[in-house]
Amino acid sequence: MSDLISLSEFQMWMQQQLLYPNGDTAADGSFKEPFISFDQVVNDSTRLSARDHLAIYQRSYIARLRDCMCKVFGALEYALGEELFVAFADAYLESHPSSNYNLSNLGAQFADFLETTRPDAQEIEREDWPDFMIELARFEFAISSLFDQEDLSKNTLATAETPESDLRLCHVLELFEFRCPIRPFYSAFVNGNQPDLPEVQQTYCAVIRQRQNFRIALYDLQPAQYFFLKRFKENNSVQQTIDFLITKMSMDEKQLRTVWETWKQTWIDTGFLEEEN
Repeated sequence: MSDLISLSEFQMWMQQQLLYPNGDTAADGSFKEPFISFDQVVNDSTRLSARDHLAIYQRSYIARLRDCMCKVFGALEYALGEELFVAFADAYLESHPSSNYNLSNLGAQFADFLETTRPDAQEIEREDWPDFMIELARFEFAISSLFDQEDLSKNTLATAETPESDLRLCHVLELFEFRCPIRPFYSAFVNGNQPDLPEVQQTYCAVIRQRQNFRIALYDLQPAQYFFLKRFKENNSVQQTIDFLITKMSMDEKQLRTVWETWKQTWIDTGFLEEEN
């Protein structure tokens, strides 16, 4: 390293070269022209030039980020095809460079990026396949995040004897409403199959990290179940939730009370419900 710059300046220069190897401008306009040339920072060797030495680090850095994206969005890579996925991932990484040593949140804005850059973004009538890809990206990142989420709940798992007023929804659980059958496609892919891209179909599901074994489990939901759980998550009141469904879905209260007892036992068995302590 040259004595012309300090350690902090060198670190800034190195970060700049890794994040913007082609001299592109960052999305926020933060990129400036390099304040020092290659030959002032990196030495040539008998076999490689200074630029070739740096290129090794640049390629390795980008390869690591791509690998991280592929691991989180494996089903999306399959759906798009490797070449197109890498093109989208590279464009995303260029506009959303990693700002943390921990790469677990690297793809946090990927679905939003796909939404804003979709080819029919300015069209009144949109195609269905971008919706599928965007929903799949959101789903895969949510599963990855749920796996790492810290469970701060001090509640115990609910039992059949838990008073209704003490029931709460598990903290490490997410509910999803999709225009496309995302869960079946994702499950088929992770089970080693090669699913075809599905037709548009409204679907609902829940994803939970089970407390007993810390495994991720996926459950399809009926529309009424989804709206029940979503509302219950907001208000922690079974009766208020039932009242909401009676109004929203025109369900008979007696009928809903009967089906709730079945749902409750199912959701206790699957670990959806906790008992507030």
